Amino acid sequence: ALCCGCLAVFALLAAPVQAQEAAGAAPSSAFDCSKLYDDGDYDEAAACFEVMEWSGNHNGHLLYNIGNARFRSGGFGEALLAYRRAQLFLPRDADLAYNLEEVRKLIKDEVPPPDSREPLARALLAPYDALSATELLLIGAGAWALLMLLLSVRLSRPFAGWAPAAVAAGAIAAAALIGWGVRSYQVKKHPIAVVL
Repeated sequence: ALCCGCLAVFALLAAPVQAQEAAGAAPSSAFDCSKLYDDGDYDEAAACFEVMEWSGNHNGHLLYNIGNARFRSGGFGEALLAYRRAQLFLPRDADLAYNLEEVRKLIKDEVPPPDSREPLARALLAPYDALSATELLLIGAGAWALLMLLLSVRLSRPFAGWAPAAVAAGAIAAAALIGWGVRSYQVKKHPIAVVL
């Protein structure tokens, strides 16, 4: 019963994320922002994408589209801000990283990104840097559910080898949930800003 509860919590955490990503990938019929973008009306497309974001649709793909539209319309500072915000949701997106570097070159952005680290710290924190806050939360919740499953099976019938698996699941759950908390704190206390 405890495991079913953990799995239900995990499913509830994953459902809004999937719905949010699906909503950002396809604009609603009232705002066909992609058509405006495809027609070359980049200012209107950016405004349309921003209306979608202001209505509560926060995801990396939408912010990436805002950055692209702003970049195409010549608003390089706004594009830089949108790309940096999109990185919070899409930390491993190669297209986003390329576009961010291109806009930084165009506006001669000399300020290093806030997440630049020394080589040793970069190597140790690579998993943290490669995952978004949502991914950290989902991994933490999944590892926690696995830990609870192992403990409930252990209580019902003893079996050999459960301890290393439980320790690994607990360590992953703790690391991921602490990472999610740190990332959430960083985003709240140190929001991304671009001086235009």
